[in-house]
Amino acid sequence: MEFAVKSGRPENLRTGCLVVPVRTADGRCGNAALDAVLGDRVRRLAERGDLPAAAGKTVLLHEVPD
Repeated sequence: MEFAVKSGRPENLRTGCLVVPVRTADGRCGNAALDAVLGDRVRRLAERGDLPAAAGKTVLLHEVPD
């Protein structure tokens, strides 16, 4: 398997899989622009309590726009 590392604003990248940190040190969603592109999916996960708070945990978002 091959991985490409790109830099830039994640909301502007087009890729099959994007790995980004989504929480700040105090537990808030750290990238509002990216979450807006994702249709507020990260915010909704956090509100439901379905976004892991511990470092190193992952969540896979399905059917995100473009």
